Amino acid sequence: MTSPRVFSTCRLLLSLVPASLLGAQLSDPSAELLQHVQAGLKAGKEQRLGEAQKHFETVVQLAPNMAEAHMNLGLVYHRQGRLNQAIQSFHKALDLKPNLQGIHAVLGLDYLMIGRIRTAQEHLEKAHDSDPDNPDVNSALGLAYLKLGEYEKAIPRLEVARQAKPTDVDVLFYLAQAHAKMSVQLHELLFQGAPESARVHQVRAESFAMSGQSREALEEYKRVIELKPTLPGIHEAMGDLYSDAAEYEAAEKAYQVEIKISPESPGLNYRYGSVLLKQGRTKEALPHLQLAIELDPAIAPAYYQLGKAHLDEGNLQEAQQYLSKAVEMEAPEQTLMSAHYQLSQVFKKLGQPEEAKKHREAFKEFQQRKLERTVKTLDQQEPAKKRQQSSPN
Repeated sequence: MTSPRVFSTCRLLLSLVPASLLGAQLSDPSAELLQHVQAGLKAGKEQRLGEAQKHFETVVQLAPNMAEAHMNLGLVYHRQGRLNQAIQSFHKALDLKPNLQGIHAVLGLDYLMIGRIRTAQEHLEKAHDSDPDNPDVNSALGLAYLKLGEYEKAIPRLEVARQAKPTDVDVLFYLAQAHAKMSVQLHELLFQGAPESARVHQVRAESFAMSGQSREALEEYKRVIELKPTLPGIHEAMGDLYSDAAEYEAAEKAYQVEIKISPESPGLNYRYGSVLLKQGRTKEALPHLQLAIELDPAIAPAYYQLGKAHLDEGNLQEAQQYLSKAVEMEAPEQTLMSAHYQLSQVFKKLGQPEEAKKHREAFKEFQQRKLERTVKTLDQQEPAKKRQQSSPN
């Protein structure tokens, strides 16, 4: 059954029709009918659903041609989880008043929840036609399309829901699922249509890289280069793999080729400069790191690397400027920790002991937090290790 959390705000659509509106449907509603309407609404509001059901069943008997009465009874059945009975009541309401507000939305929702997806889709599309910006209708319709394998239709509907409810975990889950399934579908078409193309080898390489199989990934990337030597991003991806493996000379050569293809890529210039810096080639690294932040001032780690490069060159004022910028920008934790350490060295050399002390203490705080996390992780892993050791072979 469909998770009800996806439709948590859809319950806004499941509000009982008020007595004033029900009464207005009849020229002369009886006191008995109005009494049951009021009692049913009160019981429904207080979640006394059994009582609400009895009252609205009586209302339907007294006013069998009132569409809103059937809708209210259907809504009570829905809240009770009696979805087939809810659907019957909703259809009766629809027969009596085809333009009844919200009727296609609740019908689509209930058909979706009992697994009749194609019928749900038909009603939800009608609901969407009359209220295209409703996030609840979009989320339900997106899920219907997803279950039918119509991923291209599902994604835009779920995107509307996500924009309205950006933290809704169910909408995010189904949207991610739709994108993943669409990706698989497109990759299948790619593999079928051009099994030995450069793009197919690139897909394989990326898959190997994601699973940590770096050598296999590199072999696939080399095959891509044989087929399309100037395909953007391939040498960069190889450089990243070599850099992660601390093979800095190989990474440098890969980045050198990519720089010729994409000379104004800020990320590429940052990574190339970083690799040169790790090899002690500071003067060569500086222009690439400088270009990286000129092209994209938001790359916080580039400021750290640039500051460190200036420190290596003895340019203390420049080093302090860029390292301080890395700290201000809230760079990744490891970069922040290193930046504070380097700043403590810079201020020490500049003869500013108080500033040096401040950054040294900040560095130690980061170190302490990192140590505490490591100890906590080890403590959590210890019981599992003991269970493994004590279990019979």
